[in-house]
Amino acid sequence: MQRAEEDLGISAELIDLRTVYPWDKQTVLESVRKTGRVLVVHESMVNAGIGAEVAAAIQEDPDTFVRLEAPVGRVAGWSIHNPLIFEKFTLPDVARIYENIKKSLAY
Repeated sequence: MQRAEEDLGISAELIDLRTVYPWDKQTVLESVRKTGRVLVVHESMVNAGIGAEVAAAIQEDPDTFVRLEAPVGRVAGWSIHNPLIFEKFTLPDVARIYENIKKSLAY
């Protein structure tokens, strides 16, 4: 995120849901309404992970959905079983996050 802020001249918000349970839906929705864009990043499989729930909540909230300037982006682990030896190849990394930020900005 820091690289994208420096390279692309953007301002971004980071909401770390790992430490919040139940997840703070209102904080996420308020951030999306303010920025108009969202990239959900998590290590679980892209299918049926917490990121899918966050993305669904954003799209299902009418006040938030109408403020989206780009589709909800998701960067997650690949939908495969993940042996620890291959973790660095399957989990989200800086390059994938950066490319998805650029994709959202170009929308």
